[in-house]
Amino acid sequence: MIVLDSIAPEDSRYRQYVIGIQNCLFGGVDLTTSWGRVDGSRLQRREYWFATEDEALAKARSVLRTRMRHNYQVISEGPLFERIQAQ
Repeated sequence: MIVLDSIAPEDSRYRQYVIGIQNCLFGGVDLTTSWGRVDGSRLQRREYWFATEDEALAKARSVLRTRMRHNYQVISEGPLFERIQAQ
């Protein structure tokens, strides 16, 4: 799981974005993204399904790149972050 924050008090911006990947029970891979305020209010979530992990990692890499362009900072990186960077 990768956790990103975009905090700018002068703009009243306190945003958080989370990217996670997990195997599905019946095959395939789920990519889950969730976003909202840092305090957890107004949280939204979207799930994508992929046949292979490589497809899911490609989408995760794309989402991460987009968030970084929008001034998000990586707060917590785990094995997913390492797998995205390795490809």
